[in-house]
Amino acid sequence: MTVRREVRRAFEQAPESHRSESFKKDFLPPGNPLRTGPRAKRRAVHGSGTLANDVVAGQLSLLKGRGLILTNGEFGRRLVDQARAVQSGI
Repeated sequence: MTVRREVRRAFEQAPESHRSESFKKDFLPPGNPLRTGPRAKRRAVHGSGTLANDVVAGQLSLLKGRGLILTNGEFGRRLVDQARAVQSGI
């Protein structure tokens, strides 16, 4: 399989954080509906993996009975901590 030159060049560049100002400028420019606030008819949440974990933990807390979270790394351990916080009402 041949990888196009443009793709190889892109991978040679330093990665850009999704939290950087240049990323926000490129992907959420002024006037973007995700920045305009309540005036937008439809909205989406733009957040971190921690925010995603909070959403997952909140949804799990709505289920009847017990749940199981399998983890093998830092991201999973955070999910376990966040699920415990939701369960305890923190």
